[in-house]
Amino acid sequence: MKLSNFNYNTSGIILVLLGLLALSFPMTSTWTLGVVAGFMFLMVALLLFVTGVSYFIYNKILGIITIILAVMCMIFSWNLMFSPNLVAFITSFVVYLLGIVMIIMGIFSLFSGTIVTHMKYMGIVTLIFGIIIILFGIFVNNPIHLGMIIGIWLIIMGIIQLFNKEPKDYIDV
Repeated sequence: MKLSNFNYNTSGIILVLLGLLALSFPMTSTWTLGVVAGFMFLMVALLLFVTGVSYFIYNKILGIITIILAVMCMIFSWNLMFSPNLVAFITSFVVYLLGIVMIIMGIFSLFSGTIVTHMKYMGIVTLIFGIIIILFGIFVNNPIHLGMIIGIWLIIMGIIQLFNKEPKDYIDV
């Protein structure tokens, strides 16, 4: 399937804009992460509550445990959405997970780079930034710097996407 340059230019511009936003407002980027994560936990809490009520009909112990988990998720989601201190605390642990995920993404993109050249460059950048983020988690515990590192990574990924000269005979997911 042929994709136009418009798709790649649009995604590149969006990545650059998101990177500039993260650089301009690093604390807001971290807070947004907390709100999104809190909303996700709220959805899980609602799902657990609904399934807990249905489990309660067949197995009271499983229903009670599921409802307790739902309440815990709801409390956790509320704290994530409205407590920046909790977000900063959790971010200190999530930094390592983010770094590991970025390293894995970088390795996969490097393997994809044998077919698509710009994927190789994106893989190298992602791999390097994954290592930087893990080192950041070891030496620096300031969420503002994390927002800035992610902003720089987004800008570089957007620039690579904008200057992609590959034939568009594939779908980039």
